[in-house]
Amino acid sequence: MKRAFKLVKVFVLFTFVLSCSKKDSKDVTKEPEQVVTHVATDYPTGTSSSNPNAIIPGSGVMMQAFYWDVTEGGVWWSTLAVKVDEWAADGIDAIWIPPVSKGQSGKFSMGYDPADYFDFGDFDQHGTIQTRFGNREELDNLIEKAHDNNIAVIADMVINHNSGGDLESNEFQGEQTYTLFNVPSGLFNRNKHDFLPNGERGEDSGRFAGFPDMDLDSEYVQSWMWKSEQSIANYYMNTLGIDGWRFDFVKGYSPRIVKDWVATMGGFAVGESFDGNLSGVIQPWVNETGLSAFDFPNFFNMRDAFNGSNLQRLEAASLFSTIPDKAVTFVGNHDTENRQDNDLDFPNAFELHAYAYILMAPGYPTIFYSHYERSGTEKKDGIRQLIQIRKELAAGDWTVLFAEADEFLASRNGDANKDGLVLYLNISESEVSREVQTHWADLNLKDYTGSSAASITVDADGIATLTAPANGYAIWSVE
Repeated sequence: MKRAFKLVKVFVLFTFVLSCSKKDSKDVTKEPEQVVTHVATDYPTGTSSSNPNAIIPGSGVMMQAFYWDVTEGGVWWSTLAVKVDEWAADGIDAIWIPPVSKGQSGKFSMGYDPADYFDFGDFDQHGTIQTRFGNREELDNLIEKAHDNNIAVIADMVINHNSGGDLESNEFQGEQTYTLFNVPSGLFNRNKHDFLPNGERGEDSGRFAGFPDMDLDSEYVQSWMWKSEQSIANYYMNTLGIDGWRFDFVKGYSPRIVKDWVATMGGFAVGESFDGNLSGVIQPWVNETGLSAFDFPNFFNMRDAFNGSNLQRLEAASLFSTIPDKAVTFVGNHDTENRQDNDLDFPNAFELHAYAYILMAPGYPTIFYSHYERSGTEKKDGIRQLIQIRKELAAGDWTVLFAEADEFLASRNGDANKDGLVLYLNISESEVSREVQTHWADLNLKDYTGSSAASITVDADGIATLTAPANGYAIWSVE
């Protein structure tokens, strides 16, 4: 009886354990409830595709075709359309235009507060129909005029953050947030699930100025951004006729986002990372994406050199000195121009020196609209001349020949089609001369800027004594 009782106890215990294990197993494998973040009609369809006819720039010079707070009133697209014929003749092969879609600030918006990516001046929202820059018809006309001149159109893509949504209760942030976007275009509606933090991903380091921070790892967001036929990227490239991309604030999201975007869509692409740290920030981003970046390290090197009267600072490492084919160089832009909230721009006295430097050096140079069109005829003619000299002479490796506080000389050794050059910068109050080793021999040289009328002979060993005018520059090459 005792043995039988023991067997009964064992059986009961086994049955209890088995029933518990079945219950636990059922709880673990239970399918989680599906959270509906968007209705079916919100999702895009189709697959994106690149445009084989997109213009790929790089042999000429890019124009940043705006400045901060350009003329209001919807006239900017038409203003630019009048200029592209002349710019093409001057050597411009790409125009970088401001964000083309409607921002929260409506007719006052410079586009960096994107609200509806598919409103190009078509819908009455945020207090206006047209954008600050104009309407859809005027944008189309500008792009057509640019293409008629074989000029690529580079769109400024602000994808890290949005602005202008309605309030909604947001349990992920514990408060109401402006994250509800039911936009008049009906394309790419968004809500709290499409911004960080949300139910799948937490806050990241990319929040900009308190704006809702887009969740660029969301499949829904990626589909609308660049993966679907209805996506922003596909529409911009294949309907508007955009040729390439300038990615704003790339510090705010993973490099793989733009890498995948460009791998899918193609086109010229450059990232904006406002940072002078070459080895820690700019170069790793370029290496990871394989794309070009604005050469902020070179910008800060030039600013320090010219402001501090120490041209040796130009020898500091930059993107063009390390990965020249990925460097987009510049002297100023809408973020660095002198305004009340910064002090980054070059003094007017040295802007042409800086343009001589970037236009003779490797990399893809950018001309700032304000320097070209708003600083007077003398400066515009100076930049125009430098663009032509670059086109005729600048090729080959870059070598610094001499650098001290007031003087800087560097050479390009040319190629099969171009003779190369020697750039001579001088920021002293007197004309200077310097004996240097050139890559030529037994030839006569002239200064292509016209600052010096002298003809200088290079001896059989390649030695020449070159000159540069007071507070100026000379560009020497084969006569």
